[in-house]
Amino acid sequence: MDDYLSEETKLLFGEIHARIPPSVAPPALVFHFAVRDDGTGADDIIASLAPFGIAPGEATVEVSPGSKTLYCKLPDMDFRWERHREFCSYTFIRPVPEDRVLSGAGAAFPQAYYRGIINKPALVACMVRVAPESYDGMDPAHMREHFDNKTIFGGHILGRAASVWTTFRLRRNGFSDYILFIDKLTGTQAGRVLQAVLEIETYRALAMLTFPVAVDLIATMDGINRELGRILKQIDASDVDEDEQAALAQATRVSAQIEEIRARTSFRFSASAAYRRLIMERLADLDEAPAGAANTATLSQFIKRRFEPAMRTCHYAGGELESLAQRVAQVVALLHTRVGVSVRRQQRALLESMDRRAHRQAQLQHVVESFAVFAVTYYLVELIQKALEGGVIYFPGIQPQFFVMLSIVPVALMVWLVMRTVKGHLIRKLERRGRK
Repeated sequence: MDDYLSEETKLLFGEIHARIPPSVAPPALVFHFAVRDDGTGADDIIASLAPFGIAPGEATVEVSPGSKTLYCKLPDMDFRWERHREFCSYTFIRPVPEDRVLSGAGAAFPQAYYRGIINKPALVACMVRVAPESYDGMDPAHMREHFDNKTIFGGHILGRAASVWTTFRLRRNGFSDYILFIDKLTGTQAGRVLQAVLEIETYRALAMLTFPVAVDLIATMDGINRELGRILKQIDASDVDEDEQAALAQATRVSAQIEEIRARTSFRFSASAAYRRLIMERLADLDEAPAGAANTATLSQFIKRRFEPAMRTCHYAGGELESLAQRVAQVVALLHTRVGVSVRRQQRALLESMDRRAHRQAQLQHVVESFAVFAVTYYLVELIQKALEGGVIYFPGIQPQFFVMLSIVPVALMVWLVMRTVKGHLIRKLERRGRK
């Protein structure tokens, strides 16, 4: 068979079907774990399955293109591994007798599987009891007995075709706990509902990881705001260039601190916002309806009352961080402008001082040149006088003093012209050398 598609295209086609929902046949217990992604791949998972009799290449092992998901059958349960952006999920589905599913008998997860396959601290540990019967007519008090008499939340879903219940609390065994009644659902439909419930629990826990980050960040930003206020007061009261430069150094340090915080927290805030949207989508897919007899809040109502305020705190912290970054950037720009104006003022004063110094030097140079003309003229005239006095011996009629007097002005002009010519030549030579 001809192979027309590139490997990249095959991976993209496979990604669409990479995380298909499981088919669940009740009664069953589902154990779901989510751990931070540490680079574990499908090959590592397959290797960890070897002690349980699962060898690489067996027909019971299915690995998706791109090796982001793995499905296989263990001796007593089905196993699913999926790799996400920041976490990996491990799901185990164990069939149990119908009389034991609601009681949770046998709900202890085999430690051999946890130590052999996962062996990491879990961010999420969730157990779902999938029961085949209908919730209709069940006594609410009896329902709470299945959750250690804790307050329960839930209701009908998918047009009363099923119902889901939980306490949003941890049991003594460390698991969050759900009961899913799927009386009118097929195995595939039950799998989609189960996947939605597990995603709601997982994304809720992962989104809440941002909450302590947001609380700490709000306290940190309060301190930064106070420091920024001190810098602004310092700018307002400053009339010395050194004070403005010190304020600019402080503002730049604050800006660097904010950029470090943004680099450290931006993914966390983006992730929590994405998880929140996914939770709302999954809740909408469940199409919840209150169970009148139980008179309890639905999952959506719990999320709205308890989860949403935490997400609003995270949203506020992220937005305030961006606003603070903009304000600090404006302060830094203002200080840069003021310091730049100050520097230009200093430069202008320096240039004016240099101009004055150059003017004085030019005046002094003219004086020196004048004295040089006088001195050279004097010596030349002296030479002329000596020559004329010596010529009297041969020309007795010559009057040396008269000719000396007549030569003073021409000699002075000649000296001045020679010095001016030499000076001009030197200046042009230096200019040509400077252009090179």
